[in-house]
This record gives sequence, C-alpha cells and structure tokens, in this order.
Amino acid sequence: MTSQEILVKSVSSEYIVKNVSLKEAGCRCISVAPYPERANDWLDPEFIERAGGDGECKAVPRLRRRSTEQ
Repeated sequence: MTSQEILVKSVSSEYIVKNVSLKEAGCRCISVAPYPERANDWLDPEFIERAGGDGECKAVPRLRRRSTEQ
C-alpha cells in the first residue's frame, strides 16, 4: 500500500511531530465531529489539503465521499 492508501483506510490519523510546530512542518489538519455513516466516508488527503487549517485543525461538518464529491 502507498502512504496515501494507508491514510485513506486509517480510522484515526494523528501524528506526533518532534521539535517542530505543525505550521513549520507544513501540516494541514481537519477536525470532524461524529455523524451517521461517518465510518463509511473516505479520509481523502486532497480534501484535507483543501479544507484543512495551515498548522492548526479546522472544523469541517463532514468528510467528503470520494465516489460522489471529488
């Protein structure tokens, strides 16, 4: 599997970055509250790149379904 495939299939994508802030590392982050059928939605790295906060988590209402909302 590629790293993108692993991320898409992961349940939780939490990472620890040593000695550097998320912003300095160029990390994008989203926070998604539980909702019905959330477990069936894809964790799409491209969506996180577009919707995520630059170095801080940004709340989004739901994940995007890969098959219908690319």
